[in-house]
Formats: sequence, structure tokens, C-alpha cells
Amino acid sequence: MRGDQKLLAWLSQWGFAVLVSVGVAVAVSAAWRVDIPMKVPDFALKAEMIYRVEVGAGTFLGFYLVTMALVLALRLVSTG
Repeated sequence: MRGDQKLLAWLSQWGFAVLVSVGVAVAVSAAWRVDIPMKVPDFALKAEMIYRVEVGAGTFLGFYLVTMALVLALRLVSTG
């Protein structure tokens, strides 16, 4: 098996997991670095930690949707 074939095999097996792991890391970083407003919004139950969790969850979901679209498009191209 050639080097590029090994890389493609590894990416097809582990690529999605790696992208999701990167998404988790980006979400945790975004939640950690977010500036808390002086008056925490009501949707965060006026709690700073819940606000951070919501920012992290929103960031992860956005990253996950982009990752899913990319993976599905690559599978469509590779099978077509």
C-alpha cells in the first residue's frame, strides 16, 4: 500500500473523529475566553457559568454542522 493510500485509509477511518475533537477544543476555548457582559442575559439564567456553557455549545454545534457537511460532501464526491 502506497503512502497516499495509507493516508486516505487513515483519514476515512479517523478523520471525522479528529475533526470533532478539534471542534470540542475550539468550543472549550471559546467558552473559556468569552467576555461575560456586565448584565448576564436572562437566557443564561443570569449565571456566568451557564452563559459560558451556552457559548461553548453554540460554537461546537456550528463547528459540528460544518464538519458534517464537509464529510458528507467528501463521501458524495468519492463515491460518485
